[in-house]
Amino acid sequence: MRGVAHEINTPLGVSVTAASIVRSDLDALEAKYKSNQLSRTHVLDFFASCREGLGQLERNLCRVAKLVETFKKVSITQFTDQLVDCDLVGELAAVLQGFRAELDARFIKSAIDAVRPMRIRAQLPVIHEIVTDLIQNALDHAFPPGTQTEPRIVISAQLVDNNATAQIRVADNGTGIADELRGKVFDPFFTTQRMSGKAGLGLAIVNNLVTDGLGGLVECQPNPGGGTVFEIRFPANRSANC
Repeated sequence: MRGVAHEINTPLGVSVTAASIVRSDLDALEAKYKSNQLSRTHVLDFFASCREGLGQLERNLCRVAKLVETFKKVSITQFTDQLVDCDLVGELAAVLQGFRAELDARFIKSAIDAVRPMRIRAQLPVIHEIVTDLIQNALDHAFPPGTQTEPRIVISAQLVDNNATAQIRVADNGTGIADELRGKVFDPFFTTQRMSGKAGLGLAIVNNLVTDGLGGLVECQPNPGGGTVFEIRFPANRSANC
C-alpha cells in the first residue's frame, strides 16, 4: 500500500501545485484589473501561465486515472465465477487481433502457433487480461526504435500433462531482459522506464492473475533466438470450487 500511495501521490502533488500556481496568477491578474493596472502584457503572461499549468494538470490527472485503472486489475474479485468452456486458440487469436492496427503500424509480425480447436474450461476474462498485458509489455519494452529489423511476437499454446494443463507462451525476438533483472520483473513497481511514467505494475498484475485467477504459474525466460518468453501454465479444466 505504501507503493500505491507513492505512485498516486506524486502526480497528485504536481497537480495540486499546478492548480495553486494558476490560482495565484488569477488572483494577481484580478488585483491588477481592479486597480486599473492591467496591461496587454499581463494578460498574455497569464494566458501562457494558464496554458502551462492546465497542461500539467491534464497530464498528471490522466496519469492518476491510468494508475487507478491499473490498481483495479490487481484484484481478481472482478473475475470470480466466470468459468467458461472455450477454444483457447480462438481466444488467443481474438486478443492478438485487437493489437492488429498497432502491430501493422510498427511493422511487427505476429502469429499464433497452435492447433485448433483446443478446448479448456477456465476463467476466460483472466486469460484475456493476461495475454493482453503480455503483448502490451512486449510492445512497450521489447522493440525500442532501431534495435530490431524484423520484430516478431509469437503466441503458442498446447495441452500438456495428459491434457490436464494448458500452456501459453508469449515470445518476442526483441532486446531481451538482462539476467540480473529477470528475477525482478514480477515485483510490484519494478520498471526500467520510471522516467517515462511507467508504474511497474504490468507484470506484477500478470503474476497475480495467473496465480490467483487461474491457479497457475508464470515464468520469464530468455528466448533462444533473442528476446523474451513468458510461459504460463494453469489447469485446463477448472471446477467452480477450485
